[in-house]
Amino acid sequence: MGAFPKLKREEKNITQKELSDYLGYTTSQCISNYERDICPVPIKMLAKICKYIGIPEREVKHFFLEQQALRFDQFFNNKKIKKAIKKVKK
Repeated sequence: MGAFPKLKREEKNITQKELSDYLGYTTSQCISNYERDICPVPIKMLAKICKYIGIPEREVKHFFLEQQALRFDQFFNNKKIKKAIKKVKK
């Protein structure tokens, strides 16, 4: 999830420090953690990040919906999950 804002941030030549200052953080560690998917970006902060970087809302929404769709597909294509679903249907 964090790769998308990171890519956009780097395209605009915005540093993690600049972004963290804008968000009111004392260090850039939170931004680093978001971008490495160590912790999720709170929705409120995601909105601020997108505003600062200049990422349109529809682009963010499309990206996250695509990511969720991929996770959903991976989950349901897992052989163990398919077996468990078959047992439940019987």
